[in-house]
Order: sequence, then C-alpha cells, then structure tokens
Amino acid sequence: MNLIHLQGKTAYVVGLGRSGIATIRALRNAQVKVFAWDDASSSRANVNDCDVNIIPPEELDYSLIDFLVISPGIPNLYPFPHPAARKARKEGIPLICDVDLFAQGIMQKQADHQPRVIGITGTNGKSTVTAMITHVLNKLGYKAYAGGNIGIAVFNLPDALPNQFYVLELSSYQLELIETPFLSASLLINISEDHIDRHGGFEGYVKAKERIFRLTRSGGKGIIGLDDSNTSELFKKYHNMLTGFSATKPMDDKVHVLNGYLINPTTQETLNLEKSSLLHGAHNHQNIAACYTVLSKLIDLSMDDFGRALADFSGLPHRQQVVVKKNGINFINDSKATSLEAAAKSLENYKNIYWIMGGKPKTDWANISIVAPYFDHIAKAYAFGESGKQYQHLLSKDIPIDSYETLEEATNAAFLDANRDQDESVVLLAPACASFDQFKDFEERGNKFIEHIKKLVDE
Repeated sequence: MNLIHLQGKTAYVVGLGRSGIATIRALRNAQVKVFAWDDASSSRANVNDCDVNIIPPEELDYSLIDFLVISPGIPNLYPFPHPAARKARKEGIPLICDVDLFAQGIMQKQADHQPRVIGITGTNGKSTVTAMITHVLNKLGYKAYAGGNIGIAVFNLPDALPNQFYVLELSSYQLELIETPFLSASLLINISEDHIDRHGGFEGYVKAKERIFRLTRSGGKGIIGLDDSNTSELFKKYHNMLTGFSATKPMDDKVHVLNGYLINPTTQETLNLEKSSLLHGAHNHQNIAACYTVLSKLIDLSMDDFGRALADFSGLPHRQQVVVKKNGINFINDSKATSLEAAAKSLENYKNIYWIMGGKPKTDWANISIVAPYFDHIAKAYAFGESGKQYQHLLSKDIPIDSYETLEEATNAAFLDANRDQDESVVLLAPACASFDQFKDFEERGNKFIEHIKKLVDE
C-alpha cells in the first residue's frame, strides 16, 4: 500500500507487534520519519532493522510528530490511557491505528483504481463472517483478501486491484481509531456487552461499534443484524442508510432465516441451510445471513451460486470446532466463546453436555440468566482457572459442577465422566471467560485443549 501522500511527515508508532512492524515498514517506504516505542523490551528488539528511533513516551518531543499510530490493544482512553496517548491528546496530535493509514492509502488512489473494502464488526461472529465472505468471493471467482483483527495486519496484505476485495474484521478498539471513510460495505452483526472497561461503559462500546457506518464511503452500503435490541435501536436511528437482516424472525422485505431456510423475499429465492452448509445452529444462521446480505449488495449473486460457494466452508478453528468423535462422545473446541453470551450459543446447539468453562471473568460473568435456558442441556460443568470457584458457587444450585485449578484437570474430569455415560454426549470447551489468567490468548487455550483431548483419546 502506497502512503506517498505522507512523505516528509513524522510518525510515532506505539506497539511493535505484527501490525506495528508492518506499519513502520509501510511508513518508511513512503519516506516518513518514524519514532517508535513498546513497553516490552523484547518487542522493541523487533525493529532493529527498520531504521527508526526508539524513544519512550516521556522523552519524546511531541512537537516533532504529525500523528501517533497506536496499537488498538493499547488503552488510549479507558480504563487508563497509555502515557503516549495521554500526551498526544494534550498536544492535539491525531491518534490513529494502522487501519486508518491503510484507508488513507486506498482513498488516495483514483476512484477507478480503488479495490473494494468490506468492513465487519460485531460482538460475536465477526471472524467467522470475515472468513466466510472471503471464502465465498474466492469461490465465485473474485479475488479477496482477509485481514485486520482476524490476525493478518493490513499492511501485510497483498495489493488488491480494482474489483478485487479486502475483507477486514474491525474490532471496537480499531474502530475508535479510524477516521477515514473507505468501506464499500460496512456490516454490524450484533451487539452485546463486551470490553466495557476499554470504552468507559456499555454506551461507549456501542458508540465504537456504531462508528463503522461513519466509515462507509460515498455510495457504500451499510448492513445490520436485527436480532438484538441494541442493533435494532441503531437500525431505527440509521434506517434510511441501512439494510437489515435477521436469523430469528420472518421479515417481509429483508433477508432472513426461517425453519432452517435462508430466504430473500425480494427475489423469492431460498436456500436449505441444513443441506447447503457445514455450519449449524442459530448463531451460524446469523453469520450466513450476514454474509449473503452483504454480498447481494455488492455483486450479482443468485442464491444457488451462494449455496454452492458456501458448501465447503467449515468455519474457523476454536469456533465450535469438532476435535474428534469417539465412543459416542463428540469433543468440541469453542475456546473463542469468551463471554457467557458466546458460550450460550454453543450450549444451545448440543445436548448431554459435559461443559468445561472458566478463566478470567468478564464484566457479565455473574449474569447466569444468559445460559439458564440451556441448563437442561448440561450433564455437568467443570469450572477452572481464576473464576473456577466463583462459578462453582454461582451455578451449584442449578447444575452439577466442580472446580479445578487448570484446564487440563477440568478436561480430565470431563473426559472420565463422559466415558462413564451410556448415552451419546458432548465434551464442550466453551469457557465464557477470557484466557489471560493462564494463556496468552484463546488460540493457545484451544490448542492446549485439542492437544490434551487427542492424548486422552489415544491412550
């Protein structure tokens, strides 16, 4: 991505992970002077070959810099701003993330040379929908590249040509740091409580998600799910510029799912999702409806062609991933279910569940009404980690539950109990918590679960 419009400027890049390093390289290629910092000395070593000046926030002369590029994972306002963010705000220096620079690069091109960009956000499902849209576009013969919060830094993506697509997962942390309208289509799937501490409360979180519609370029399309009260309120606010869809209720003039069929009332086309998709459950019906609605606004797309392109999409790791099935036991890894609401979507889909849950509790950790409708799906629960004893105390009056120190211990116990069960059962990792008490991220947690299950099954 060419950032030549920034030639001669000076940037301060804070956060030197994958996206930070890729950003620095893009800036240096455009002859932008770069100061850089990361609080971790090991990360600072990553830029030894990048021709930058390493300088801590308290030593930088902020009058020298034109903008601050801060990693979205670093707090810039709540709960406590990083010193670099606090000082930049005081000096009136713009705070942006790598995606805003990427957007600037796209919009600097002549209109007929710009690739199309789809932006996707939501509390749940955004990674799956990002991968699904990318998969379907490529199956249909288009060229599409997925990036952003899904794990590929935008400046590590190939240069896309006109009529090719970037499909970007955008987190609330990223959205609050993007100012440039650049999206051909903006999608908000759903909203529930998450990351409240980073946005100063739930209202701040909703406002961050809502920003995706401000990032839609002139002539672009805005799409929103209508299956929760928060997005429904936003639809009322922006209804003149948004297209809605639903996976839970029939709608006369909008794409929806009814009795397992994806329905487009406008074209009167339908698709049997049980036969056409490897992904099942209400949450995946929502993901599929979101994918179809977005693409139907951007390309000429029949329901039959969509179904054929979708047919071999198997989803992402750690999202209700089938690890193995043996002796009547289905082992499911849903490590990405980091909230009670996400865990509830798993619990809804299975019966006779040996539920492994726990970790670092989130703000909704005690709101068990979210999972209460599925208590009769649960044979027993195994709570582990920082929240283990809290959940044992909270849930013991409703379901059988024990607590354990580690994921491995909880998995051992669930495995033994499921093997004693004469009926078909599911050993489900759906933690309903963050992973940071014992793991680097949800991927490491899920991989450890997979590794241990395979070891147990092979013994």
